Amino acid sequence: MDKRLSIDPGLGGTGWATWDDSNWGGWVDNVGPEACGDWQVMGSVNRSKDWLERAYILSDKFEQWLWNNFIADRSSDRIVRCYIEFPIFYDDAGGHMCAKKGNLGKLYCLIGMLVAVCRRWSIPVELIKVPDWKGQLPKPVVFERMERLLGPEVCAKFPKSTHAWDAIGIGLYAKGVRI
Repeated sequence: MDKRLSIDPGLGGTGWATWDDSNWGGWVDNVGPEACGDWQVMGSVNRSKDWLERAYILSDKFEQWLWNNFIADRSSDRIVRCYIEFPIFYDDAGGHMCAKKGNLGKLYCLIGMLVAVCRRWSIPVELIKVPDWKGQLPKPVVFERMERLLGPEVCAKFPKSTHAWDAIGIGLYAKGVRI
């Protein structure tokens, strides 16, 4: 069965959501992702300042997850497209602080690693810019709108990770649903 994958990359945790491709052509009420979650870096590496090691670990977790769920058994499900959030620089106080810390560059590095994994397994990637899918809406507003779209019963199944919720929002945007 064909699936689509949406990813919210982050060095503190990377969220993901898988979607049934047969429902992709149009919006169906209360149809959220089939599964979602996040990959975390555990232990001392997560607390270290070694952001590159965290990026490697997250990239490896992604590839292992792909292998275990979609690649090892060629007769089962496969990912036909991957949507990855792509941040941009905001010319405001928060954007300048982020730039001074180098956070945007570090995030681009992780995104490049995730794209490379997809390319290795012939999975097409589409980068979704943050302002396109959610603008500068605060997370609580985004969550509230997604819950209104999908319904509380569907949303109750999702983990409380903000990375997973962002991955769901990216997937909804890729489906043509505006939050």
